[in-house]
Amino acid sequence: MKAATAIIALFTLSTLAAQEPPRLLLVDVYGKYGFISLSGQFVIPPLFDFAWGFSEGLAPVWACEEAGFIDASGRFIIPPQFSSVRWFRDGLAGVELDGKRGFVGKPESADLPQP
Repeated sequence: MKAATAIIALFTLSTLAAQEPPRLLLVDVYGKYGFISLSGQFVIPPLFDFAWGFSEGLAPVWACEEAGFIDASGRFIIPPQFSSVRWFRDGLAGVELDGKRGFVGKPESADLPQP
């Protein structure tokens, strides 16, 4: 019985630790993109020329014809500098800079929860 209680307690703790932060939804407001919570409140105001949804804690966004990546607070983690970007997958995102294609990794110092 003690083993079963320990397993349940361990499962509960791991479930609580693995809970994700609130999901953010992409919105287009008069041609500018931002993100809202599920309750409809703006979390990141519509400031971007274009954006895609979050992947691995970062969202690709375009500002002044260059793309970069923001976190769930709207802070640029990778500044706008690319002509084209893709979502993160397995820690890498496809990018294009000066006509050359490659990959960029998430900065190691960024603690990025999945929105």
